[in-house]
Amino acid sequence: MSATHQPVVVAIDRAHRSALTFAAAEALRSGSHLRVVHVVTVPVMNAGMVLGLEELRTLRAAGSTVLVEAREVLEQQTDLPDVEYALLEGSVLARLEEESRVAACLVVGADDLSWFDRLARVDVARQLATHASCPVVVVPAHPVQDGPEGRVVLALDGATAARGPLAYAFARARERDGTLEVLHAGPPDASVGEAEAHRANIGEVLAGWIVEYPDVRLVVTSVRDEPEAACARATEIAELVVLGQSHHPVPWLSRPIAKRVLRAAHCPVAVVPLEPVVV
Repeated sequence: MSATHQPVVVAIDRAHRSALTFAAAEALRSGSHLRVVHVVTVPVMNAGMVLGLEELRTLRAAGSTVLVEAREVLEQQTDLPDVEYALLEGSVLARLEEESRVAACLVVGADDLSWFDRLARVDVARQLATHASCPVVVVPAHPVQDGPEGRVVLALDGATAARGPLAYAFARARERDGTLEVLHAGPPDASVGEAEAHRANIGEVLAGWIVEYPDVRLVVTSVRDEPEAACARATEIAELVVLGQSHHPVPWLSRPIAKRVLRAAHCPVAVVPLEPVVV
């Protein structure tokens, strides 16, 4: 399936201007169409109780209003891709996982339903972040762009090839005609040998990508710092920060880097499957 056939999907709980604007721009840059979805979650009733038709109509009407408001936000843009709007019903997790199977990327607002905090208690956000079939981009409500326009930062740990995040980051940097910074943060207590081994591995990993994307300006930065702190600071100077889904057995969202980076982020943060995705 080509990029032009894979939509950029933005899932909203309200007319999240930043998420909508980001998703529309991504669709334009990649030649995709934009799909705006709102999930109506029908509450689970007590045994023997059934949600009345009038209550269900009220939920659907509220969801339709969200999509109307989203359309109004998007129509203020001077240039838009083709846009479709979809009102879905069911579990947020289930419906968004379905959307991720046919999407180029899935965009959500950082404070939409507090998915990455409130729902983490029942593993919904964790499941979405770790098992989505496409990149998940979390957009803060009020992004602050102080760094060079078009700057994409990719965090690499030096221990994995991370082909999916690399493909996504190089493609996003090329679309923006910007700079790709590959950031490696080694623990402050790492030995000199460990740090050198990781830098050497990153150099080997990047060699083939440099040949494939000769038009992308590449900067490699290595710092001695906790990874989550380094990534959080990167969001202050980047247009987009790219992280890979965890290759560790511990779920990605349960690791400190996820919570700290998403809570402190000043720019959109993309979480990308480690295996290559069609972008």
